[in-house]
Amino acid sequence: HDELSKIEGFDLERALAATKHSELDEALVCTLYGYSDVSEYYRAVACRPFIHDVTVPLLCIQSADDPLFTEGGVKCREVLPVEELHDNPNIIYFETELGSHLSFIEAEVHGGVSRHEHTFCDRIIDAFFLFTQDKVKRRVNF
Repeated sequence: HDELSKIEGFDLERALAATKHSELDEALVCTLYGYSDVSEYYRAVACRPFIHDVTVPLLCIQSADDPLFTEGGVKCREVLPVEELHDNPNIIYFETELGSHLSFIEAEVHGGVSRHEHTFCDRIIDAFFLFTQDKVKRRVNF
């Protein structure tokens, strides 16, 4: 709390009162990095302008229930440039129904949480690397 109070213009109460990710971005990220509002921040960090420049294999894993993209009942496919991702032959866009935000974790709760050694993401990434390695060996366009 002491460190946050040193940030010029930062309003801790406003950040703590945020109930949406965009409200937290407005209160915290915009203040920390000097953006005038979340629209400016979101434009600055958007991937859309660079999608056509991807020339190496890229795997994009997205959950349809990710709260960062589903605020206000919006579907992530309405926000993300899915068609542009599909248009680039170097990109694989993989969407799951569930997973929230960075929650593709598999765990057991038997007297405490223990993470599985190889989670869903581990297996998907392993498969992606094997797929791309095979394409490179056979010198096939991705």
